[in-house]
Amino acid sequence: MTPPAAPRPPAPVLLGDAEVRARLTPATATAAVRHALLEHQAGRLAAPPRVHAGLGGGELVFTVGALADEGAQGLAGVHGFRAYGTADRAGEQLVAVWDSATGG
Repeated sequence: MTPPAAPRPPAPVLLGDAEVRARLTPATATAAVRHALLEHQAGRLAAPPRVHAGLGGGELVFTVGALADEGAQGLAGVHGFRAYGTADRAGEQLVAVWDSATGG
């Protein structure tokens, strides 16, 4: 008898600059920042200081954070990071976010 297959995690959603610009309005960005500040004040947002890793000609910088579940609003908790290099003057960066409950 073959054991049942483990559930597959959801496929990652990859967005480039064009997709972000098409979806993110100034009002949405402002509301997200306001929400983050209020959650941090309430103790539900963990946002430790940046971590810097020297690379000779520059640094690789990481910011990390986690937002607790918001049961009353029905929002799941999330965690993630942003990474960028200081030697790259073009401003390239990577942002990754996971659902804290499922890891997806």
